[in-house]
Amino acid sequence: MVKILNNHNQYDIIGDIHGHYDELVSLLKNLGYSLQKGIWKNGDRIPVFVGDYIDRGPKILETLKLVRDLTESGNGIALMGNHEYNFICMHNYDSNGKPFRKRSESNLNSVNDTLIALKSGNNFASYLKWMEQLPVIAYNDSIRVVHAQWHHPSIELIKNSAVKQLDQDGLEHVYQNKELKNALDISMKGQEVELPETHHFLDKDKKKRREARLKWWSQAKSNKMEDAFASLPEHVKNDSFPIEILNTIEPYSSTEPPVFFGHYWMNPSDFGLLAENICCLDFSVAKGGNVGGYSFDGKSLKNINLSKN
Repeated sequence: MVKILNNHNQYDIIGDIHGHYDELVSLLKNLGYSLQKGIWKNGDRIPVFVGDYIDRGPKILETLKLVRDLTESGNGIALMGNHEYNFICMHNYDSNGKPFRKRSESNLNSVNDTLIALKSGNNFASYLKWMEQLPVIAYNDSIRVVHAQWHHPSIELIKNSAVKQLDQDGLEHVYQNKELKNALDISMKGQEVELPETHHFLDKDKKKRREARLKWWSQAKSNKMEDAFASLPEHVKNDSFPIEILNTIEPYSSTEPPVFFGHYWMNPSDFGLLAENICCLDFSVAKGGNVGGYSFDGKSLKNINLSKN
């Protein structure tokens, strides 16, 4: 579940793709890559993908093939996103023969496009196995990459776990270990904070929510909902909340190595760094936005690119 990055390589970190193959190709070209014997290359530079290759987009199989070809040829690194995690949990079974993630109508609808893409080419088993071995975190002395959140207690649990990949045996172990399961959820989905009863809200599916996903990168000390939490419906963004519920939350320190992640559906109009050492690369491609990529020179955060639609 852990990938140690070579300290001497230069990396291009690439955000959520969701089957938008054409936008991915556009970004790779913007970053200086060209197709060489079927593999996208740019000298010795290595692309690192933050996850979420599947669901929603029109060219899921093409996206998976491009990323997989890069990783299996040794020319790229791909992390697991929450969409790959949900997918493998729905298609692996515990000792009682039940899927680790419930195959409800809603959950099945969310992966339907991916199922169609994989089954049409008889690629299901092969790509499921490939997804199962994807690492959850990648790092070295100078850079950290994760799909949703670099949460120190969770990262340490993942580093020290005996689970090496999230196949059936690995998932069996994870689902029997509540702390490790929570660490994976935070790393790939983000940390949630329980709100007071007076601050519940309805999500996009009209379900009552008592938890809100933390903007863990935020340095702001504000009791405004939008300043502290992500993925909120419009009608609660300007509400206030008891700020003391964040007293135990430590934001990502400005003294730590640069961290790169996706997941949070940033607006392309807000394109840029969240802080000098914090970079989100999810620019909402599945909502008409872009695939984002960052070229890291090993020192500072300066050069971000977006795909052209």
